[in-house]
Amino acid sequence: MSSFLFCTSYIDNRSRDHQSLRYDKWINYYSGIADELGVRNIFIFDDAGPATTEMASMDLDVIEVERGLPSTLRKTVNIFAFHDHLGRSSVDKYPGWWRSFTYSIVIARKYGFNKIVHIESDFYILSDRLIRFICGLDKGWTSLFSAYYGFPETAVQVIAEDSFHKLELLYAEAISSQYTFGHFAELILPISNVIKDFVGDRLGEVNVLLHWAATRSACGDVDYYGQLPSHVRPWSSEELQTLIKSLVNKSDPAGNPRAV
Repeated sequence: MSSFLFCTSYIDNRSRDHQSLRYDKWINYYSGIADELGVRNIFIFDDAGPATTEMASMDLDVIEVERGLPSTLRKTVNIFAFHDHLGRSSVDKYPGWWRSFTYSIVIARKYGFNKIVHIESDFYILSDRLIRFICGLDKGWTSLFSAYYGFPETAVQVIAEDSFHKLELLYAEAISSQYTFGHFAELILPISNVIKDFVGDRLGEVNVLLHWAATRSACGDVDYYGQLPSHVRPWSSEELQTLIKSLVNKSDPAGNPRAV
Protein backbone atom coordinates (compact mmCIF):
# COMPACT_ATOMS: atom_id res chain seq x y z
CA MET A 1 0.00 0.00 0.00
CA SER A 2 1.38 3.41 -1.03
CA SER A 3 0.77 6.01 1.67
CA PHE A 4 1.71 9.57 2.49
CA LEU A 5 1.65 11.58 5.70
CA PHE A 6 0.63 15.23 5.67
CA CYS A 7 -0.14 18.20 7.89
CA THR A 8 -1.61 21.62 7.17
CA SER A 9 0.43 24.73 7.88
CA TYR A 10 0.86 28.47 7.86
CA ILE A 11 4.60 28.99 8.05
CA ASP A 12 5.29 32.45 9.46
CA ASN A 13 8.38 33.22 11.54
CA ARG A 14 6.71 36.36 12.91
CA SER A 15 4.24 34.14 14.75
CA ARG A 16 5.22 32.28 17.92
CA ASP A 17 2.89 29.41 17.03
CA HIS A 18 3.74 29.02 13.35
CA GLN A 19 7.48 29.43 13.07
CA SER A 20 9.35 27.18 10.66
CA LEU A 21 10.79 25.44 13.75
CA ARG A 22 7.38 23.89 14.37
CA TYR A 23 7.33 22.21 10.96
CA ASP A 24 11.02 21.42 10.89
CA LYS A 25 10.79 19.34 14.07
CA TRP A 26 7.58 17.68 12.83
CA ILE A 27 9.32 16.64 9.60
CA ASN A 28 12.37 15.35 11.48
CA TYR A 29 10.28 13.40 13.97
CA TYR A 30 8.09 11.64 11.41
CA SER A 31 10.94 11.08 8.96
CA GLY A 32 12.46 8.97 11.73
CA ILE A 33 9.42 6.69 11.99
CA ALA A 34 8.09 6.90 8.41
CA ASP A 35 8.90 3.26 7.66
CA GLU A 36 7.15 2.08 10.83
CA LEU A 37 4.08 4.20 9.95
CA GLY A 38 4.13 2.75 6.46
CA VAL A 39 4.32 6.12 4.70
CA ARG A 40 6.37 6.72 1.56
CA ASN A 41 6.27 10.51 1.49
CA ILE A 42 5.76 13.41 3.89
CA PHE A 43 3.89 16.50 2.71
CA ILE A 44 2.97 19.90 4.12
CA PHE A 45 0.08 21.88 2.62
CA ASP A 46 0.77 25.54 3.35
CA ASP A 47 -1.76 28.39 3.41
CA ALA A 48 0.57 30.95 1.75
CA GLY A 49 2.81 31.40 4.77
CA PRO A 50 5.45 34.12 4.26
CA ALA A 51 8.28 31.89 5.52
CA THR A 52 7.44 28.88 3.35
CA THR A 53 10.30 29.43 0.93
CA GLU A 54 12.77 29.54 3.82
CA MET A 55 12.07 25.84 4.35
CA ALA A 56 13.59 25.12 0.94
CA SER A 57 17.04 25.09 2.53
CA MET A 58 16.09 21.68 3.96
CA ASP A 59 16.16 18.54 1.85
CA LEU A 60 12.71 19.17 0.42
CA ASP A 61 10.96 20.83 -2.51
CA VAL A 62 8.53 23.74 -2.26
CA ILE A 63 5.91 23.29 -4.98
CA GLU A 64 3.70 26.28 -5.81
CA VAL A 65 0.28 24.78 -6.45
CA GLU A 66 -0.95 27.52 -8.80
CA ARG A 67 1.98 26.88 -11.16
CA GLY A 68 0.90 23.29 -11.64
CA LEU A 69 2.02 20.00 -10.14
CA PRO A 70 5.12 18.24 -11.45
CA SER A 71 4.58 14.89 -13.15
CA THR A 72 6.81 13.21 -10.56
CA LEU A 73 8.16 14.16 -7.16
CA ARG A 74 11.93 14.57 -6.81
CA LYS A 75 12.05 14.55 -3.02
CA THR A 76 10.54 12.44 -0.26
CA VAL A 77 9.44 15.56 1.64
CA ASN A 78 7.52 18.30 -0.17
CA ILE A 79 5.65 21.49 0.69
CA PHE A 80 2.65 22.29 -1.50
CA ALA A 81 2.21 26.04 -1.15
CA PHE A 82 -0.90 28.00 -2.08
CA HIS A 83 -0.52 31.50 -3.51
CA ASP A 84 -3.21 33.28 -1.47
CA HIS A 85 -3.78 33.15 2.28
CA LEU A 86 -7.29 32.12 3.35
CA GLY A 87 -6.61 31.82 7.08
CA ARG A 88 -9.28 31.67 9.76
CA SER A 89 -11.95 34.32 10.18
CA SER A 90 -13.69 32.92 13.30
CA VAL A 91 -13.69 29.95 15.64
CA ASP A 92 -15.77 27.83 13.24
CA LYS A 93 -14.69 29.33 9.92
CA TYR A 94 -11.23 28.27 8.79
CA PRO A 95 -11.11 28.13 4.98
CA GLY A 96 -7.32 27.89 4.95
CA TRP A 97 -7.46 24.56 6.78
CA TRP A 98 -10.31 23.23 4.65
CA ARG A 99 -8.50 24.00 1.42
CA SER A 100 -5.27 22.40 2.60
CA PHE A 101 -6.95 19.35 4.12
CA THR A 102 -9.21 18.53 1.19
CA TYR A 103 -6.44 19.16 -1.36
CA SER A 104 -4.84 15.96 -0.11
CA ILE A 105 -7.16 14.01 -2.41
CA VAL A 106 -5.71 15.81 -5.44
CA ILE A 107 -2.22 14.73 -4.42
CA ALA A 108 -3.35 11.17 -3.71
CA ARG A 109 -4.91 10.82 -7.15
CA LYS A 110 -2.11 12.62 -8.98
CA TYR A 111 0.70 10.45 -7.61
CA GLY A 112 -1.08 7.14 -7.22
CA PHE A 113 -1.35 6.88 -3.43
CA ASN A 114 -4.01 4.63 -1.91
CA LYS A 115 -3.84 5.76 1.72
CA ILE A 116 -3.66 9.18 3.38
CA VAL A 117 -2.33 9.68 6.90
CA HIS A 118 -3.10 13.06 8.44
CA ILE A 119 -1.29 14.12 11.63
CA GLU A 120 -1.27 17.82 12.45
CA SER A 121 2.02 19.61 13.02
CA ASP A 122 1.59 19.87 16.81
CA PHE A 123 0.55 16.23 17.32
CA TYR A 124 2.97 13.40 18.04
CA ILE A 125 2.45 9.64 17.94
CA LEU A 126 4.47 7.98 20.72
CA SER A 127 3.61 4.33 21.18
CA ASP A 128 4.57 1.39 19.01
CA ARG A 129 1.04 0.04 19.28
CA LEU A 130 -0.49 3.18 17.77
CA ILE A 131 2.19 3.30 15.07
CA ARG A 132 1.40 -0.32 14.17
CA PHE A 133 -2.34 0.43 14.19
CA ILE A 134 -1.95 3.34 11.76
CA CYS A 135 0.34 1.31 9.54
CA GLY A 136 -2.12 -1.57 9.39
CA LEU A 137 -5.24 0.42 8.50
CA ASP A 138 -6.40 -0.34 4.96
CA LYS A 139 -10.13 0.42 5.04
CA GLY A 140 -12.44 3.25 6.02
CA TRP A 141 -11.94 6.78 7.32
CA THR A 142 -10.50 6.56 10.83
CA SER A 143 -9.78 9.09 13.56
CA LEU A 144 -8.71 9.01 17.17
CA PHE A 145 -10.90 10.45 19.95
CA SER A 146 -10.58 13.39 22.33
CA ALA A 147 -11.91 12.14 25.65
CA TYR A 148 -11.80 15.64 27.16
CA TYR A 149 -13.92 17.23 24.45
CA GLY A 150 -15.94 14.13 23.57
CA PHE A 151 -15.48 14.36 19.82
CA PRO A 152 -13.38 12.75 17.06
CA GLU A 153 -9.77 13.89 17.14
CA THR A 154 -9.52 15.28 13.62
CA ALA A 155 -5.82 16.07 14.06
CA VAL A 156 -5.10 12.34 13.59
CA GLN A 157 -6.93 10.70 10.70
CA VAL A 158 -6.30 7.86 8.26
CA ILE A 159 -8.23 7.73 4.98
CA ALA A 160 -8.01 4.49 3.01
CA GLU A 161 -8.68 4.28 -0.72
CA ASP A 162 -12.18 2.88 -0.26
CA SER A 163 -13.09 6.26 1.30
CA PHE A 164 -11.38 8.48 -1.26
CA HIS A 165 -14.72 9.12 -2.96
CA LYS A 166 -15.95 10.72 0.27
CA LEU A 167 -12.96 13.04 0.33
CA GLU A 168 -13.51 13.90 -3.33
CA LEU A 169 -17.10 14.90 -2.58
CA LEU A 170 -15.92 16.98 0.38
CA TYR A 171 -13.28 18.65 -1.79
CA ALA A 172 -15.91 19.58 -4.38
CA GLU A 173 -18.19 20.94 -1.66
CA ALA A 174 -15.29 22.90 -0.17
CA ILE A 175 -14.57 24.55 -3.52
CA SER A 176 -18.22 25.42 -4.16
CA SER A 177 -18.56 26.96 -0.68
CA GLN A 178 -15.26 28.85 -1.01
CA TYR A 179 -13.91 26.60 1.74
CA THR A 180 -16.35 27.93 4.33
CA PHE A 181 -18.61 25.42 6.03
CA GLY A 182 -19.68 27.33 9.13
CA HIS A 183 -19.33 24.29 11.38
CA PHE A 184 -16.48 22.53 13.11
CA ALA A 185 -14.71 19.86 11.09
CA GLU A 186 -15.55 17.33 13.81
CA LEU A 187 -19.23 17.71 12.83
CA ILE A 188 -18.69 17.56 9.07
CA LEU A 189 -15.97 15.06 8.21
CA PRO A 190 -17.46 11.68 7.14
CA ILE A 191 -15.37 9.66 9.61
CA SER A 192 -16.51 6.04 9.71
CA ASN A 193 -14.34 4.75 12.59
CA VAL A 194 -13.68 6.75 15.77
CA ILE A 195 -11.14 4.81 17.82
CA LYS A 196 -11.24 5.29 21.59
CA ASP A 197 -8.68 2.62 22.51
CA PHE A 198 -5.62 4.87 22.60
CA VAL A 199 -4.45 7.10 25.44
CA GLY A 200 -3.89 10.73 24.58
CA ASP A 201 -5.45 14.13 24.08
CA ARG A 202 -4.65 17.79 23.46
CA LEU A 203 -2.21 17.93 26.33
CA GLY A 204 -0.69 21.20 25.20
CA GLU A 205 -3.86 22.90 26.41
CA VAL A 206 -3.51 23.75 30.09
CA ASN A 207 -7.12 22.90 30.95
CA VAL A 208 -6.83 19.47 29.32
CA LEU A 209 -3.50 18.73 30.99
CA LEU A 210 -4.80 19.78 34.40
CA HIS A 211 -7.89 17.64 33.92
CA TRP A 212 -5.64 14.68 33.21
CA ALA A 213 -3.61 15.45 36.31
CA ALA A 214 -6.78 15.46 38.43
CA THR A 215 -8.35 12.32 37.00
CA ARG A 216 -5.41 10.05 36.18
CA SER A 217 -3.87 9.21 39.53
CA ALA A 218 -1.85 6.44 37.89
CA CYS A 219 -0.65 7.41 34.44
CA GLY A 220 0.36 4.59 32.14
CA ASP A 221 1.90 4.86 28.73
CA VAL A 222 0.64 7.69 26.55
CA ASP A 223 0.02 6.75 22.91
CA TYR A 224 -0.12 10.27 21.52
CA TYR A 225 -0.52 13.91 22.52
CA GLY A 226 -1.40 17.13 20.77
CA GLN A 227 -0.95 20.88 20.74
CA LEU A 228 2.70 20.85 21.64
CA PRO A 229 3.97 24.46 21.66
CA SER A 230 6.29 25.32 18.78
CA HIS A 231 9.26 26.10 21.03
CA VAL A 232 9.01 22.80 22.98
CA ARG A 233 10.80 19.72 21.70
CA PRO A 234 8.74 16.51 21.41
CA TRP A 235 8.27 14.76 24.74
CA SER A 236 8.75 11.05 25.33
CA SER A 237 6.04 8.97 27.00
CA GLU A 238 8.17 8.77 30.14
CA GLU A 239 8.57 12.56 30.27
CA LEU A 240 4.82 13.01 29.92
CA GLN A 241 4.19 10.54 32.73
CA THR A 242 6.59 12.46 34.96
CA LEU A 243 4.89 15.76 34.13
CA ILE A 244 1.38 14.43 34.76
CA LYS A 245 2.40 12.77 38.02
CA SER A 246 3.97 16.02 39.19
CA LEU A 247 0.67 17.78 38.53
CA VAL A 248 -1.19 15.04 40.42
CA ASN A 249 1.04 15.74 43.42
CA LYS A 250 0.05 19.40 43.24
CA SER A 251 -3.69 18.63 43.43
CA ASP A 252 -5.67 19.71 46.48
CA PRO A 253 -7.24 17.13 48.86
CA ALA A 254 -10.43 17.06 46.77
CA GLY A 255 -8.46 16.09 43.71
CA ASN A 256 -8.69 19.46 41.99
CA PRO A 257 -5.46 20.62 40.37
CA ARG A 258 -3.90 23.70 41.87
CA ALA A 259 -2.57 26.36 39.56
CA VAL A 260 0.90 25.51 38.29
